[in-house]
Amino acid sequence: MTSVWTIVVGAGQGTRFGGLKQLELIEGVRVVDLSIQSAYSISDGVTFVAPPDRLADFSGVADCVVAGGASRSESVRLGLDTVAESVDFVLIHDAARPLATHSLYRKVVLSLQNGAQAVVPLISVVDSLKRVNEDGKVESVNRDRLFQAQTPQGFTQKCIRLIAQSNLETTDEVGAAEILGVDVNFVDGDYANIKITSPQDLDVVRVLAKRIARGEANG
Repeated sequence: MTSVWTIVVGAGQGTRFGGLKQLELIEGVRVVDLSIQSAYSISDGVTFVAPPDRLADFSGVADCVVAGGASRSESVRLGLDTVAESVDFVLIHDAARPLATHSLYRKVVLSLQNGAQAVVPLISVVDSLKRVNEDGKVESVNRDRLFQAQTPQGFTQKCIRLIAQSNLETTDEVGAAEILGVDVNFVDGDYANIKITSPQDLDVVRVLAKRIARGEANG
């Protein structure tokens, strides 16, 4: 039987949001608690990586609560320090994605069980894409075969340790895996698995959460 540990990363100060979005309420439950609950649906243990100056706000939310670092990559490395090397699979999830479902977690874990070293959920880009060049000219970008990455992202123990030891600074862990030459598998993501970056994102997530609670959406 394989073992799974999830590191939920929420060490940011919410500069773009205007405060700690991890503490905002959705249907009466904090964003951080929803994210951790979904992680526990498939994990043997969970580590939460918190803002270093706000540890008291997150006391007891997970098996381990540790202070984050100056970057996402450093925060993941600090979280990984709490994970036993006997664990088979390590998942990394953004605390700002409170609507990640058990079904999505399960797809990531199944991909790892089927032999993947690294797994990322992807959703298709549906909007037209534009690039503004150095001269201020707007150019269209072909969106075919372009996707948005989500979390939870999954890794074998060997793979995530390799990523941590590389000390690469990337926007997510599969980015580091790619640089290191690891083949990255993907599973279908979930359009409801929105990352809360702005207050408007939080408004959308609250509406989706109400629909999910009423059984009107699949999550």
